[in-house]
Amino acid sequence: MGVKMKTNLSAVVLMAFLCSFVTSSLAQKKDPVEELDNRVKILEGQKENLDKQAELLQEKFEAKAKEVDTQFQAEVTKLNLTIDEIKTDQRNNNWIFIALLAIICFIGVGGFWGIKKHINKKVQEFAEKMIKDLLEKKEKELLEIAEKQSEEFQLKEKKSILIIRQNPKEDPFMEKFFRYMGFRNVQYEPLNQVKDPNKYDLLLFDNEKQNIPHPDILNIMAKTRADAFCFYFGPDRFDGKEFKDRVNFANSRVQLYGNLINSLRYQTLLKP
Repeated sequence: MGVKMKTNLSAVVLMAFLCSFVTSSLAQKKDPVEELDNRVKILEGQKENLDKQAELLQEKFEAKAKEVDTQFQAEVTKLNLTIDEIKTDQRNNNWIFIALLAIICFIGVGGFWGIKKHINKKVQEFAEKMIKDLLEKKEKELLEIAEKQSEEFQLKEKKSILIIRQNPKEDPFMEKFFRYMGFRNVQYEPLNQVKDPNKYDLLLFDNEKQNIPHPDILNIMAKTRADAFCFYFGPDRFDGKEFKDRVNFANSRVQLYGNLINSLRYQTLLKP
């Protein structure tokens, strides 16, 4: 009887140990559905951050355009203020003329009108000269601003650009950027489907995700015409020394517009 009770007690202890072990193992094993759900939440958070960065860049581009318009309006305002100052000086000279009236009366009516006419002539000549000089200076500054804007407009209208990415649908930033900045002749192709790179003025390799091997870029560039430019967009360093005279870079989205416009300007300068 005692041996049987001991045997049953040992069985109970053994079963309790096995249940505890199985429960602990199951508790430590991660639920695959929960793990996938966490990964989805992380990716959604990353996408939200990228969207916020794109919105911030768009705000900076809008601010830059407003800055150019503000500079233009400020120059016009300064010009108007200077002209008003000249007119004010002329009115002050008239008060001086009135103050001298008593003295001039002793000279005689003829002398009075002669001096008045002479003073008015000198004041008018002085005012006209100042306004002319000021207009010439401001005209030159305003023409320089207008010429710069016109040059960029022509580049964005005429230059043909091919955007090459590993996956064309991986990030909508490029489409938003080129549409917002006014580039008219832009095409998009996947890396493994580039058909005729030789017909474009500039090839932009979008390697922000660092998923395009550099040798593939060099192979495509080797097929382009001698005056075609390569523009590398990515956080890492691109060694394109074989094409050093026609390669430019941008390591961040903030640098993209300025470096791209300078590349197109330089390309135009090299053409005969």
